Amino acid sequence: MEQLRRFASVPLASRYYREALEHMGDMRRAHRSGILDKRFIERIMLAVTQVNGCKMCSYAHTRMALESGMSAQEIRCMLSGEFADVPDSQQKAILYAEHYAQTEGNPSPESTAVLLESYGREQAVAILAFIRIIMLGNAYGNSLGALQERLKGTPAPGSTLSGELLLLLSIIPVTLLLLIWQLVRVVFPPYRRPKDRLLDT
Repeated sequence: MEQLRRFASVPLASRYYREALEHMGDMRRAHRSGILDKRFIERIMLAVTQVNGCKMCSYAHTRMALESGMSAQEIRCMLSGEFADVPDSQQKAILYAEHYAQTEGNPSPESTAVLLESYGREQAVAILAFIRIIMLGNAYGNSLGALQERLKGTPAPGSTLSGELLLLLSIIPVTLLLLIWQLVRVVFPPYRRPKDRLLDT
């Protein structure tokens, strides 16, 4: 059975956008340091994408997962929500990523505490950065994919033309507002490093 897509509202997608932008530096540092290997990263991406049902992201990350060395069997299982082939050392992170997506970015404090305890702050920050990036990708990817299908005459269940257009067009004002916020953070030192709402509570 095909996973139903989850379509984000403008406020929710805007929050995903802000959090992804604020933690883009964490993602870049994780890439440079190699604190998470490529297969670990792709497992995170697939775990989140299978919850949100983003076809565009599934296609892109299936290719990247194959290139990282993951087997086709493991990828198929992950896109079905089955994580039996995930290494034991990564299981908690992948289950957290799934939980994060299921709760639309509002995981329980207890699950975040387990993530921190299991991986330490540096790895937990990196894991969260990749989760946030793919949540953003899924939000816009689902609406863009639905609009493309609508233009071909096959509207996606659960989506509307107004919802698709509103979300996709909102990226322009949201981007401008977030760029202004980033500028404020550069100019005023107290705002340079925002408090992480999950890790710094």
